[in-house]
Amino acid sequence: VAVLALGAFMSAMWMTRARPAIAMTPMTGQTIPVSEASDRFTAWGTSGVTLYDADDSVASWVQVLTAEGERRREEEGWQPGVYDARAWDGSWRVKYAPHIRTLSTTLLSTRFDIVYHIRGREIVSNVRYSNALLGKGWLNASGSVDSLNADDSEIVFEQFWVDGDVPQPSAAPDGSALGSAINRLGALGFVRGLSRFPVLWLDDKCCVFSFPPLGVNIATVRE
Repeated sequence: VAVLALGAFMSAMWMTRARPAIAMTPMTGQTIPVSEASDRFTAWGTSGVTLYDADDSVASWVQVLTAEGERRREEEGWQPGVYDARAWDGSWRVKYAPHIRTLSTTLLSTRFDIVYHIRGREIVSNVRYSNALLGKGWLNASGSVDSLNADDSEIVFEQFWVDGDVPQPSAAPDGSALGSAINRLGALGFVRGLSRFPVLWLDDKCCVFSFPPLGVNIATVRE
């Protein structure tokens, strides 16, 4: 089941590259201050909601943060893509990701909860999945994260493993024959050229970055 889950997940990711992301039109009206947008998104994102609860209001907050980040880069020389341990290190949970919502509709209503743990240019990704057919479990990867330039970050995943329906994922592959096979499968499916992410906004509470192949923005909250 674990191998099927990982294979189905990776296949669906390839499929969504050719599919448009679910559109979430920002609310019209007066733009709120960037500090308020950050506070609102963070308060909402840490209130027990999932990325599937994001509505037009959430999209509008993300848009405010993205626009302010663009202004600061152009007018003030802001460089959010440059690695800074104080700014980057921590646990970041995805709360806004239109392409993941699309993936869920493609992959038999599978739901995902994604968190990234960054420590000193090392990253661990834990993806909790839930599917009526495949059950529940974890899709995990670890590797490195660093700056490509002043705006863009790059993630290079090197290890891949899965866990079953347990409360918390394991910290690393178990070294078994099955684990080695899953690791090889993950390595074959990893495309480094698609793992470059422009950082659009970053503060001590939340982060917005883009996934250029699908033209979508992703927003996370720090835990």
